[in-house]
Amino acid sequence: MQRADAEALLAAFDEHPLSGPWPAPEGECTKDQDEQRAGVIDSALTWRMAANNDVPPNLDDRLRAHAKYLAGLHARSGGPPGQASWVLLEVSGIPMALLQAPKVDQGEALALQLANLAGCDLSGRVLSWVGLVGLYAPGLDCSAAVLYGAALTDAQLEGACFRGADLREADLSRARLVDACFAGADLRDADFERADLSGADFSGADLRGASFLDAIQPPSQPN
Repeated sequence: MQRADAEALLAAFDEHPLSGPWPAPEGECTKDQDEQRAGVIDSALTWRMAANNDVPPNLDDRLRAHAKYLAGLHARSGGPPGQASWVLLEVSGIPMALLQAPKVDQGEALALQLANLAGCDLSGRVLSWVGLVGLYAPGLDCSAAVLYGAALTDAQLEGACFRGADLREADLSRARLVDACFAGADLRDADFERADLSGADFSGADLRGASFLDAIQPPSQPN
């Protein structure tokens, strides 16, 4: 979904603007509201819609634009990872996430909601604060990628590889991560609430502060 489309949709539903001030305004989703939204997300419809999309033909250009955006965000925030947060929404059973961050006058934040990246190679990419809500990407390779603060809620990531990736504070709630690999990944403060982790590999991963509330087959965490 493009920025203009998201802004128009939000205007219709009287929600926050796409680029709100930092810190995020009052009215973000509370835990109770998040639980209510989770109950109405239509995962099957979300993934079917995403799977019917083509891989973005200008993905490399958008990744370069995101890199420029991150450089600007870091400059505004006093260095990486940058100050930002997500507002999570649900519209007619479809999930959305909108980034709340300081205004940046260079590049463009990457938001590929309901995108199809099945089998794509994003290994080693710096993708902090990227929006990939409702993503359809079985077999996605994000090994050694930096996904700090990324929004991956309600994503179909079966068999995806995050080996050695930085997923600190990333949101993977309700994602399908069957047989995904997180070996050696930094998962500090990541959110896996209600995610399906059947057969996922967490060997050597840093799980400190990660949330696995109501997740399917969560990893054993050290005391």
